Amino acid sequence: MDVDGAVGVADFDGDTHADFLLRGSGTSTAYSAWLGNGAPGGWTGLGQIAGGV
Repeated sequence: MDVDGAVGVADFDGDTHADFLLRGSGTSTAYSAWLGNGAPGGWTGLGQIAGGV
């Protein structure tokens, strides 16, 4: 299923805090990621991590 702006939430980096991955909308195949550190508002943006996938 192709879902615009789909979000995936998991602990991608193994630090026990939730992280999330966002798929671009429309025809975009870019993916961006943010790592959570467990603090309120504690997100570190990694920016675009993949494109053309």
